[in-house]
Amino acid sequence: MKSTSDLQVKDLGGVELGTELCSYDERDVMLYALAIGAGATELDLVYEKQLRVLPTFCLTLGLWAVWAAGALGAYDPALTLHVGQELRMRGDVPTNGKMETTASIGSVWDKGSAALVEVNVSSDVFEAMYTIFIPGAGNFGGERGQRAAGTFPEGPANVLGSFETSVDQPALYRLTGDRHPVHIDPSAAIASGFERPIMHGLCTLGSSILEIARRSGIDPTSLQQLTARLSAPVYPGATVNIEAWKSADDFYFFASDDSGVAAISGTGRFTDLGL
Repeated sequence: MKSTSDLQVKDLGGVELGTELCSYDERDVMLYALAIGAGATELDLVYEKQLRVLPTFCLTLGLWAVWAAGALGAYDPALTLHVGQELRMRGDVPTNGKMETTASIGSVWDKGSAALVEVNVSSDVFEAMYTIFIPGAGNFGGERGQRAAGTFPEGPANVLGSFETSVDQPALYRLTGDRHPVHIDPSAAIASGFERPIMHGLCTLGSSILEIARRSGIDPTSLQQLTARLSAPVYPGATVNIEAWKSADDFYFFASDDSGVAAISGTGRFTDLGL
């Protein structure tokens, strides 16, 4: 394990973040579902009698590692942004219990004016990678990394949908564990270059995957893998429009705000993709 004293961003690759025993119960599972827009009629997501867990809930359990990376002191975590996410499911998610998770910092990319830090989390149930954008931390002579390939299918989308975000949604979603001030504090949002607090990227992502499942008649708890780029903010109260395509066993999607700017793009896989 590398020493964490006087670390700079360029030194973070390979740092072990330790192990965390994440405890949660049915209330946490239902709160998450409600925070991303599940309705009272979706009983398997919001009612303990027949509860099942949305796989994207697991991303709330790994957030401790993102805070642990920030606590190393190499950068100010309040000025960072979450710009990418990967998720791979290894098994079904229990509705309550304790899950042991282990984390480390993977690659650190030099993007010139900024750096990207990849935080990896694994458990018996899921593995995830959180990509964190650190402004002003680049130009250290590191590798830039590769751009994501444009692999989206041609032709019209198989699925079209939309959902309304709420002006109060970030205040609710932060109770799932992501308490970054940019989502609640106007002064923190302005300091990060936004006109006001923004939606959590993971909230918009979870809502988008839920909407794709609804529109295509798929069980949303059957998500097996997900890779997404969080490329632009969504402001609370905006309408998010969804376009999704099926290609072989995967689906590809765009989520854009009212202005048509792509806020999230990515690919994923459900167990039974019946688009």
